Amino acid sequence: MTKPPFAFLALLAAWCAGCDAKSPLNPSPVASAPAPNFTIRQTSAQPGDGATLAYGQSGRVAIAYTLVVDTPPRPQPGHPIGLPGRIPDPPQYQVVSCLSTDGLRCIVSASGASVGNPGGEVWNTLALSESFRGQVDQTAFVIHELIATRAGLNTSVMAREVKSLQWHFN
Repeated sequence: MTKPPFAFLALLAAWCAGCDAKSPLNPSPVASAPAPNFTIRQTSAQPGDGATLAYGQSGRVAIAYTLVVDTPPRPQPGHPIGLPGRIPDPPQYQVVSCLSTDGLRCIVSASGASVGNPGGEVWNTLALSESFRGQVDQTAFVIHELIATRAGLNTSVMAREVKSLQWHFN
C-alpha cells in the first residue's frame, strides 16, 4: 500500500519540475551575440607633441586597437548543411594614420599596418615631403582609422579617431 502513493508523488514531482522550467519566472536562456566593438586610439607619439621635424623626417605614432574577428557560422545540429558556391574570405583589417591641418582632410597619404589579432598596438610612420616646404609649418591633428576590406572590393571605416598633434616643421 505504500508503493502507489510513492509512485504517484514521484510522478507529480517530475511533472511539476517540467512546469517550473517552462514558467515565465524561469525563462529559457537565450544566447545573444555581443555587439561589435571596434576601437582605435593613439597612445604615444615620437617625437612628442611640440617637437620640430625637418621636411621628410619621419615621426611615429602608436595606435592601440580592438576589433571583432569574424568567425564563419557553424551549422546547427540536426539541420541540413547547405554548401555555398564559395565561402567568402574574411575581411582584412588595417590601421592607417595621416597628418591633417584641420582634422578633416589628410595632407599626406596615409601610412598603415595590417592587423589580424583581436587587439594590440601598431606604430605608423608619418612625414611631410619637401613639396610641402613653405606651405605647412605645423600639423594640428593626426587622423587614425581602422579599415576593413572584404575581398578587395568593399572597404569600410570601422573606427576613427582625430587626435591633436603639434608637430612643427622647419
